[in-house]
Amino acid sequence: MPERASTAYRCRTEMPCAAAIRAADGSEVLAAARSTDDAPRPVRHAGSRRTPSRHRPDGQPGDDNTGPRRPWSLRHDRQARRRPGRQPRAGVPLQHTVPVPYDDPADDDEQAAARLALSLDGAAARAPVAAVVVKTVQGEGGVNPARPAWLRALAAWTRGHGALLIVDDLQTGCGRTGPFFSFEPAGIVPDIICLSKSISGYGTPMALTLMRPEYDVWRPGEHNGTFRGYNPAFVTAARALEVFWSDGTLQARTTASGEKVGRALTGLAQRYGLPAPRGRGLAWGLPFDRPGTAREVCRAAYRAGLLVETAGPQDEVLKILPPLTIGYEQSEKGLGILDEAIASTAGR
Repeated sequence: MPERASTAYRCRTEMPCAAAIRAADGSEVLAAARSTDDAPRPVRHAGSRRTPSRHRPDGQPGDDNTGPRRPWSLRHDRQARRRPGRQPRAGVPLQHTVPVPYDDPADDDEQAAARLALSLDGAAARAPVAAVVVKTVQGEGGVNPARPAWLRALAAWTRGHGALLIVDDLQTGCGRTGPFFSFEPAGIVPDIICLSKSISGYGTPMALTLMRPEYDVWRPGEHNGTFRGYNPAFVTAARALEVFWSDGTLQARTTASGEKVGRALTGLAQRYGLPAPRGRGLAWGLPFDRPGTAREVCRAAYRAGLLVETAGPQDEVLKILPPLTIGYEQSEKGLGILDEAIASTAGR
Protein backbone atom coordinates (compact mmCIF):
# COMPACT_ATOMS: atom_id res chain seq x y z
CA MET A 1 0.00 0.00 0.00
CA PRO A 2 1.41 3.43 -0.82
CA GLU A 3 2.49 5.82 1.91
CA ARG A 4 -0.46 7.67 3.46
CA ALA A 5 -0.95 8.95 7.00
CA SER A 6 2.08 8.85 9.26
CA THR A 7 0.06 7.33 12.10
CA ALA A 8 0.51 3.58 12.65
CA TYR A 9 -2.57 1.58 13.57
CA ARG A 10 -2.77 -1.75 15.30
CA CYS A 11 -5.30 -4.21 13.91
CA ARG A 12 -7.60 -6.59 15.77
CA THR A 13 -9.65 -8.81 13.51
CA GLU A 14 -11.58 -10.47 16.31
CA MET A 15 -13.24 -7.50 17.99
CA PRO A 16 -16.67 -6.32 16.84
CA CYS A 17 -16.54 -2.89 15.20
CA ALA A 18 -17.45 -0.26 17.80
CA ALA A 19 -20.19 -2.53 19.10
CA ALA A 20 -20.75 -0.52 22.24
CA ILE A 21 -21.55 2.78 20.60
CA ARG A 22 -22.48 2.09 17.01
CA ALA A 23 -26.10 2.37 15.91
CA ALA A 24 -28.08 1.98 12.67
CA ASP A 25 -27.05 4.28 9.87
CA GLY A 26 -29.27 7.36 9.61
CA SER A 27 -28.90 11.08 9.19
CA GLU A 28 -26.96 11.50 12.41
CA VAL A 29 -23.56 11.18 14.04
CA LEU A 30 -23.50 9.30 17.32
CA ALA A 31 -21.59 10.61 20.34
CA ALA A 32 -21.25 8.15 23.22
CA ALA A 33 -21.06 9.64 26.72
CA ARG A 34 -19.45 8.01 29.73
CA SER A 35 -21.69 7.17 32.64
CA THR A 36 -21.21 9.58 35.53
CA ASP A 37 -22.15 7.04 38.21
CA ASP A 38 -21.90 3.31 38.86
CA ALA A 39 -25.57 2.73 39.58
CA PRO A 40 -27.15 -0.08 37.57
CA ARG A 41 -29.28 1.18 34.68
CA PRO A 42 -31.97 -0.61 32.72
CA VAL A 43 -30.63 -1.99 29.47
CA ARG A 44 -32.69 -2.19 26.28
CA HIS A 45 -31.87 -5.04 23.92
CA ALA A 46 -33.21 -5.22 20.38
CA GLY A 47 -32.89 -8.96 19.87
CA SER A 48 -33.01 -10.97 16.70
CA ARG A 49 -35.95 -10.31 14.40
CA ARG A 50 -35.81 -13.89 13.16
CA THR A 51 -35.51 -16.02 16.30
CA PRO A 52 -36.74 -19.60 15.61
CA SER A 53 -40.09 -20.37 17.23
CA ARG A 54 -38.71 -23.29 19.22
CA HIS A 55 -36.46 -20.91 21.11
CA ARG A 56 -39.11 -18.33 21.97
CA PRO A 57 -40.07 -18.38 25.65
CA ASP A 58 -43.52 -16.98 24.88
CA GLY A 59 -44.37 -19.35 22.03
CA GLN A 60 -44.63 -16.50 19.54
CA PRO A 61 -43.84 -17.48 15.93
CA GLY A 62 -40.47 -16.38 14.59
CA ASP A 63 -39.28 -17.34 11.13
CA ASP A 64 -42.65 -18.28 9.69
CA ASN A 65 -43.89 -14.65 9.49
CA THR A 66 -47.30 -15.65 10.84
CA GLY A 67 -47.25 -13.68 14.06
CA PRO A 68 -45.79 -10.66 15.83
CA ARG A 69 -42.10 -10.47 16.60
CA ARG A 70 -40.97 -9.17 19.94
CA PRO A 71 -37.61 -7.48 20.51
CA TRP A 72 -36.12 -10.38 22.48
CA SER A 73 -32.74 -12.10 22.71
CA LEU A 74 -32.23 -15.49 24.33
CA ARG A 75 -28.59 -14.75 25.08
CA HIS A 76 -29.29 -11.44 26.75
CA ASP A 77 -32.23 -12.93 28.65
CA ARG A 78 -29.93 -15.58 30.11
CA GLN A 79 -27.26 -13.00 30.93
CA ALA A 80 -29.82 -10.90 32.76
CA ARG A 81 -30.74 -13.86 34.97
CA ARG A 82 -27.14 -14.87 35.62
CA ARG A 83 -25.80 -11.36 36.19
CA PRO A 84 -28.60 -9.31 37.79
CA GLY A 85 -27.97 -5.59 38.07
CA ARG A 86 -24.86 -5.69 35.92
CA GLN A 87 -24.14 -3.90 32.70
CA PRO A 88 -23.93 -5.76 29.36
CA ARG A 89 -20.61 -7.18 28.22
CA ALA A 90 -20.09 -4.31 25.78
CA GLY A 91 -18.65 -2.36 28.72
CA VAL A 92 -21.05 0.60 28.72
CA PRO A 93 -24.83 0.79 28.73
CA LEU A 94 -25.84 0.48 25.10
CA GLN A 95 -28.35 3.32 25.35
CA HIS A 96 -25.77 5.87 26.45
CA THR A 97 -25.53 7.58 23.08
CA VAL A 98 -26.50 11.07 22.01
CA PRO A 99 -27.55 11.73 18.38
CA VAL A 100 -25.97 14.80 16.82
CA PRO A 101 -27.04 16.34 13.46
CA TYR A 102 -24.94 15.42 10.43
CA ASP A 103 -23.33 17.88 8.05
CA ASP A 104 -25.98 19.99 6.33
CA PRO A 105 -25.04 20.90 2.73
CA ALA A 106 -27.18 24.05 3.02
CA ASP A 107 -24.65 25.52 5.49
CA ASP A 108 -21.40 27.12 4.44
CA ASP A 109 -18.20 25.84 6.06
CA GLU A 110 -18.27 28.31 8.94
CA GLN A 111 -21.94 27.67 9.71
CA ALA A 112 -21.43 23.91 9.53
CA ALA A 113 -18.53 24.02 12.00
CA ALA A 114 -20.44 26.30 14.39
CA ARG A 115 -23.56 24.12 14.29
CA LEU A 116 -21.48 20.99 14.93
CA ALA A 117 -19.67 22.55 17.90
CA LEU A 118 -22.97 23.71 19.39
CA SER A 119 -24.46 20.22 19.11
CA LEU A 120 -21.43 18.47 20.57
CA ASP A 121 -21.09 21.02 23.38
CA GLY A 122 -24.69 20.28 24.27
CA ALA A 123 -23.95 16.55 24.43
CA ALA A 124 -20.83 17.16 26.54
CA ALA A 125 -22.80 19.29 28.99
CA ARG A 126 -24.69 16.18 30.16
CA ALA A 127 -21.57 14.03 30.73
CA PRO A 128 -18.03 13.76 29.40
CA VAL A 129 -18.02 12.43 25.84
CA ALA A 130 -16.05 9.21 25.44
CA ALA A 131 -16.07 8.97 21.66
CA VAL A 132 -17.72 10.18 18.50
CA VAL A 133 -18.60 7.67 15.78
CA VAL A 134 -19.03 9.06 12.29
CA LYS A 135 -19.46 7.88 8.73
CA THR A 136 -17.60 10.26 6.45
CA VAL A 137 -20.05 9.24 3.71
CA GLN A 138 -23.35 7.85 4.94
CA GLY A 139 -24.48 4.88 2.90
CA GLU A 140 -27.80 3.56 4.14
CA GLY A 141 -28.68 7.07 5.32
CA GLY A 142 -28.99 8.18 1.68
CA VAL A 143 -25.39 8.59 0.42
CA ASN A 144 -24.57 11.82 2.23
CA PRO A 145 -20.91 12.89 2.00
CA ALA A 146 -19.58 15.07 4.81
CA ARG A 147 -17.44 17.96 3.58
CA PRO A 148 -13.75 17.98 4.57
CA ALA A 149 -14.13 21.21 6.58
CA TRP A 150 -16.89 19.61 8.70
CA LEU A 151 -14.77 16.53 9.35
CA ARG A 152 -11.79 18.67 10.33
CA ALA A 153 -14.00 20.60 12.75
CA LEU A 154 -15.18 17.31 14.23
CA ALA A 155 -11.62 16.04 14.62
CA ALA A 156 -10.58 19.29 16.29
CA TRP A 157 -13.49 19.09 18.74
CA THR A 158 -12.68 15.52 19.77
CA ARG A 159 -9.02 16.41 20.34
CA GLY A 160 -9.99 19.42 22.42
CA HIS A 161 -12.35 17.39 24.60
CA GLY A 162 -10.28 14.25 25.02
CA ALA A 163 -12.76 12.10 23.07
CA LEU A 164 -11.90 9.35 20.63
CA LEU A 165 -12.72 9.86 16.97
CA ILE A 166 -14.02 6.61 15.45
CA VAL A 167 -14.63 6.40 11.71
CA ASP A 168 -17.03 3.76 10.43
CA ASP A 169 -15.55 2.94 7.02
CA LEU A 170 -17.35 -0.37 6.55
CA GLN A 171 -19.17 0.57 3.34
CA THR A 172 -17.21 3.50 1.96
CA GLY A 173 -13.67 2.46 2.86
CA CYS A 174 -11.29 0.20 0.91
CA GLY A 175 -11.24 2.56 -2.07
CA ARG A 176 -14.98 2.99 -2.57
CA THR A 177 -14.68 6.80 -2.61
CA GLY A 178 -11.30 6.86 -4.38
CA PRO A 179 -8.55 6.77 -1.71
CA PHE A 180 -8.29 3.67 0.47
CA PHE A 181 -9.83 5.43 3.49
CA SER A 182 -12.78 7.70 2.87
CA PHE A 183 -11.51 10.35 5.31
CA GLU A 184 -8.17 10.93 3.57
CA PRO A 185 -9.28 14.02 1.58
CA ALA A 186 -10.10 15.75 4.89
CA GLY A 187 -6.59 15.18 6.23
CA ILE A 188 -7.83 13.82 9.56
CA VAL A 189 -6.32 10.91 11.52
CA PRO A 190 -8.96 8.96 13.51
CA ASP A 191 -8.20 7.06 16.72
CA ILE A 192 -10.14 3.96 15.62
CA ILE A 193 -11.19 2.84 12.11
CA CYS A 194 -13.73 0.11 11.41
CA LEU A 195 -13.37 -1.79 8.12
CA SER A 196 -15.37 -4.65 6.65
CA LYS A 197 -17.10 -5.85 3.48
CA SER A 198 -14.67 -5.01 0.64
CA ILE A 199 -11.60 -5.51 2.83
CA SER A 200 -11.57 -9.24 2.04
CA GLY A 201 -11.20 -8.48 -1.68
CA TYR A 202 -13.31 -11.49 -2.60
CA GLY A 203 -16.68 -11.21 -0.86
CA THR A 204 -15.63 -13.44 2.02
CA PRO A 205 -16.58 -12.42 5.59
CA MET A 206 -14.01 -10.22 7.25
CA ALA A 207 -13.91 -7.20 9.55
CA LEU A 208 -10.97 -5.26 10.93
CA THR A 209 -10.73 -2.74 13.73
CA LEU A 210 -7.69 -0.48 13.41
CA MET A 211 -6.60 1.52 16.43
CA ARG A 212 -3.70 3.60 17.63
CA PRO A 213 -1.29 1.31 19.51
CA GLU A 214 -1.74 3.19 22.78
CA TYR A 215 -5.40 2.12 22.89
CA ASP A 216 -4.66 -1.59 22.56
CA VAL A 217 -4.67 -2.21 26.30
CA TRP A 218 -6.08 -5.75 26.49
CA ARG A 219 -3.91 -8.40 28.11
CA PRO A 220 -3.52 -11.80 26.39
CA GLY A 221 -6.77 -13.74 26.60
CA GLU A 222 -8.69 -10.82 28.15
CA HIS A 223 -10.69 -10.00 25.02
CA ASN A 224 -11.99 -13.30 23.71
CA GLY A 225 -15.03 -14.99 22.27
CA THR A 226 -16.17 -17.01 19.28
CA PHE A 227 -15.58 -14.24 16.73
CA ARG A 228 -12.42 -15.36 14.96
CA GLY A 229 -11.08 -14.60 11.52
CA TYR A 230 -12.14 -16.67 8.50
CA ASN A 231 -8.80 -17.97 7.19
CA PRO A 232 -9.50 -17.73 3.40
CA ALA A 233 -10.50 -14.08 3.89
CA PHE A 234 -7.02 -13.30 5.24
CA VAL A 235 -5.49 -14.76 2.10
CA THR A 236 -7.77 -12.90 -0.32
CA ALA A 237 -7.49 -9.64 1.65
CA ALA A 238 -3.70 -9.74 1.61
CA ARG A 239 -3.68 -10.49 -2.11
CA ALA A 240 -6.15 -7.67 -2.85
CA LEU A 241 -3.93 -5.19 -1.03
CA GLU A 242 -0.91 -6.40 -2.97
CA VAL A 243 -2.63 -6.27 -6.37
CA PHE A 244 -4.81 -3.16 -6.08
CA TRP A 245 -3.00 -0.96 -3.56
CA SER A 246 0.67 -1.34 -4.40
CA ASP A 247 0.37 1.92 -6.36
CA GLY A 248 -2.21 4.61 -7.12
CA THR A 249 -3.72 2.98 -10.24
CA LEU A 250 -6.99 1.82 -8.69
CA GLN A 251 -7.52 5.12 -6.88
CA ALA A 252 -7.06 7.09 -10.10
CA ARG A 253 -9.35 4.73 -11.97
CA THR A 254 -12.06 4.91 -9.31
CA THR A 255 -11.86 8.71 -9.24
CA ALA A 256 -12.22 8.92 -13.03
CA SER A 257 -15.07 6.39 -13.12
CA GLY A 258 -16.80 8.23 -10.28
CA GLU A 259 -16.65 11.53 -12.14
CA LYS A 260 -18.20 9.85 -15.17
CA VAL A 261 -21.03 8.34 -13.10
CA GLY A 262 -21.59 11.70 -11.38
CA ARG A 263 -21.91 13.50 -14.71
CA ALA A 264 -24.30 10.85 -16.03
CA LEU A 265 -26.50 11.02 -12.92
CA THR A 266 -26.52 14.82 -13.05
CA GLY A 267 -27.75 14.59 -16.65
CA LEU A 268 -30.50 12.16 -15.64
CA ALA A 269 -31.56 14.42 -12.77
CA GLN A 270 -31.81 17.43 -15.08
CA ARG A 271 -33.65 15.47 -17.78
CA TYR A 272 -36.30 14.08 -15.43
CA GLY A 273 -36.58 16.98 -12.98
CA LEU A 274 -34.99 15.17 -10.02
CA PRO A 275 -32.92 16.53 -7.12
CA ALA A 276 -29.18 16.67 -7.71
CA PRO A 277 -27.23 13.45 -7.13
CA ARG A 278 -24.66 13.26 -4.38
CA GLY A 279 -21.66 11.07 -3.75
CA ARG A 280 -17.94 10.54 -4.06
CA GLY A 281 -15.88 8.07 -6.05
CA LEU A 282 -18.08 5.11 -6.93
CA ALA A 283 -20.65 5.67 -4.18
CA TRP A 284 -23.58 7.71 -5.50
CA GLY A 285 -27.16 8.43 -4.54
CA LEU A 286 -29.94 9.78 -6.74
CA PRO A 287 -32.87 11.12 -4.66
CA PHE A 288 -36.51 11.09 -5.77
CA ASP A 289 -39.27 13.41 -4.57
CA ARG A 290 -42.21 11.05 -5.08
CA PRO A 291 -42.49 8.32 -2.41
CA GLY A 292 -41.89 4.82 -3.72
CA THR A 293 -40.29 5.93 -6.99
CA ALA A 294 -36.78 4.80 -6.07
CA ARG A 295 -38.11 1.32 -5.32
CA GLU A 296 -39.97 1.23 -8.64
CA VAL A 297 -36.80 2.22 -10.49
CA CYS A 298 -34.90 -0.55 -8.70
CA ARG A 299 -37.46 -3.12 -9.84
CA ALA A 300 -37.42 -1.87 -13.41
CA ALA A 301 -33.62 -1.93 -13.49
CA TYR A 302 -33.56 -5.44 -12.04
CA ARG A 303 -35.89 -6.72 -14.74
CA ALA A 304 -33.46 -5.30 -17.31
CA GLY A 305 -30.44 -6.95 -15.69
CA LEU A 306 -29.07 -4.19 -13.42
CA LEU A 307 -28.75 -4.47 -9.62
CA VAL A 308 -29.24 -1.23 -7.67
CA GLU A 309 -30.78 -0.60 -4.28
CA THR A 310 -32.52 2.05 -2.23
CA ALA A 311 -31.27 4.05 0.74
CA GLY A 312 -32.40 6.94 2.91
CA PRO A 313 -34.87 7.16 5.82
CA GLN A 314 -37.82 6.64 3.47
CA ASP A 315 -36.03 4.56 0.80
CA GLU A 316 -36.21 7.69 -1.34
CA VAL A 317 -32.67 7.48 -2.71
CA LEU A 318 -31.40 5.21 -5.46
CA LYS A 319 -27.96 4.00 -4.35
CA ILE A 320 -25.41 3.20 -7.06
CA LEU A 321 -22.32 1.22 -5.99
CA PRO A 322 -20.64 -0.20 -9.11
CA PRO A 323 -17.65 -2.55 -8.75
CA LEU A 324 -14.38 -0.63 -8.47
CA THR A 325 -13.04 -2.74 -11.33
CA ILE A 326 -15.97 -2.03 -13.68
CA GLY A 327 -15.02 -1.56 -17.32
CA TYR A 328 -16.07 1.19 -19.71
CA GLU A 329 -18.58 -0.93 -21.67
CA GLN A 330 -20.18 -2.31 -18.51
CA SER A 331 -20.45 1.19 -17.09
CA GLU A 332 -22.10 2.50 -20.25
CA LYS A 333 -24.54 -0.40 -20.35
CA GLY A 334 -25.48 0.00 -16.70
CA LEU A 335 -26.07 3.74 -17.03
CA GLY A 336 -28.20 3.10 -20.12
CA ILE A 337 -30.37 0.60 -18.25
CA LEU A 338 -30.73 3.06 -15.40
CA ASP A 339 -31.81 5.78 -17.82
CA GLU A 340 -34.51 3.51 -19.26
CA ALA A 341 -35.67 2.44 -15.79
CA ILE A 342 -36.06 6.06 -14.67
CA ALA A 343 -37.82 6.97 -17.92
CA SER A 344 -40.34 4.16 -17.39
CA THR A 345 -41.15 5.21 -13.82
CA ALA A 346 -40.12 8.71 -12.77
CA GLY A 347 -40.46 9.98 -16.33
CA ARG A 348 -44.13 9.11 -16.58
